[in-house]
Amino acid sequence: MSNAAQQQNIFLITGTIQGGKTSYLIELAELLRKRGLSVGGFLAPGTFESGERSGFKLKNILSGVEIPMASTKETAGWFKYRRFWFNPDAFIQGME
Repeated sequence: MSNAAQQQNIFLITGTIQGGKTSYLIELAELLRKRGLSVGGFLAPGTFESGERSGFKLKNILSGVEIPMASTKETAGWFKYRRFWFNPDAFIQGME
């Protein structure tokens, strides 16, 4: 197999807070799959309580598996950074 056939493209999507980045990526991944392309990676959809962001999930695009990634609520075994508590297991899964 040639190097060109083995090449993987990596894309980063940036934008404003709650600007539609995750929604855009969900639609884009589905479109690319329908065209027969392999799509992988992770999304971090937000979770909300009473209209306020309360955390994030980590979603594997290939498998659809989601795990809690961050929460505004203190959680045993998670580490705090600014206003969120982070699940170390989400980082481990994200590196696999």
